Amino acid sequence: MTPVPYRNKDDILFMRKFITIAVTGGIGSGKNLVGKTLSRLGCKIFDTDDMVHQLYKTDPNMKRDIISLFGNSVIDQNGDISREKLAEKVFSGAENLKRLTEIVHPRVRKEIFNLFNKLEKENYKGCVVIMVPQLIEAGMQDDFDKVILVVAKEEIRINRCKARSGLTDFQVKSRMRFQLADEEKIKYADYIVDNNNTVEQTETQTEQIYYKIIETTK
Repeated sequence: MTPVPYRNKDDILFMRKFITIAVTGGIGSGKNLVGKTLSRLGCKIFDTDDMVHQLYKTDPNMKRDIISLFGNSVIDQNGDISREKLAEKVFSGAENLKRLTEIVHPRVRKEIFNLFNKLEKENYKGCVVIMVPQLIEAGMQDDFDKVILVVAKEEIRINRCKARSGLTDFQVKSRMRFQLADEEKIKYADYIVDNNNTVEQTETQTEQIYYKIIETTK
């Protein structure tokens, strides 16, 4: 899998007074821990998973496109997009994931730029962190000042996912199969957080990276 080349830097029409950071990493790598640490340090944190969930409810064209692609089987009893049912479809084949990415990520990217514009108008000064699991797969890495990649061994990631969400080994590995390997993602990252050890060690790494970013982007 290679990053999707749909970025257009001409969309960036303003000079930001704040620092934008993307946090990415494979399933179970520990992105949330890094995000919580950056939040504690004073960063504004936004999650693209939340953005997508909201778009499922508020963007009728997006909902229509997804149903057109995958059928009514991805709809729950309330008539909303079911993330669980959609995941079953998406992770059954690479083409399904590619087509969903083409529907979802341009809209998410627009939401991110709208957010940046809003913060710019509010004269916000500080760090804005966006959690983007599929950052590199979607070709969005250059939309941010800095990219932090969270990595961990496959076995650790699988165990975390199973404990957190109740997924089976097969389900976790199916999702991993459609994500870029860490070795490939590293090429696009400015900083790496090794989340193979203790919470305290990960927090310390994250703090050190944060202060480096602040110092080098003044």
